[in-house]
Amino acid sequence: MANKNNNMDIITVKNLKKYYNIGEHNEVKAIDDVSFEVEKGEFLAIVGPSGSGKSTLLHMLGCLDTPTKGEVIIDSSKIHKLNEDELSNIRFTKLGFIFQTFNLIPGVSAVDNVLMPLMPYGINWSARWDLNPGPPLYKNGALTPELQADNSIPLHNLKLS
Repeated sequence: MANKNNNMDIITVKNLKKYYNIGEHNEVKAIDDVSFEVEKGEFLAIVGPSGSGKSTLLHMLGCLDTPTKGEVIIDSSKIHKLNEDELSNIRFTKLGFIFQTFNLIPGVSAVDNVLMPLMPYGINWSARWDLNPGPPLYKNGALTPELQADNSIPLHNLKLS
């Protein structure tokens, strides 16, 4: 969808609503008629007090939840019209997630936790890691000698916070 500046919107949200317990005495309007666009190259911050719907909005933008009404368009794809495989592809190719709880696998290095989501797509971990423009830190399934020699960095069983 082109906007007034003739740039392409990478995210468009139109009249988005997310209600819980619809019609009940405890109905919650987590998101109530939100609309906005995000252009390519633009940065966006979603801020507000606890309970204001930030996480609910992010779940819908991330194709993890569906709205009660309205639509989310990502890179011209209307999310509500996509099947699970198409949604999975959008999540893999267009979005990145950093969850509040990290969802890390204990006993696995931080590097492997980051690279593990590539497995279902048949991407070789070490080959993908070697695409990093910096010096290789991880090669052929192991830390490089340079990183192993730096004992000041406890890399395995690292607890991130």
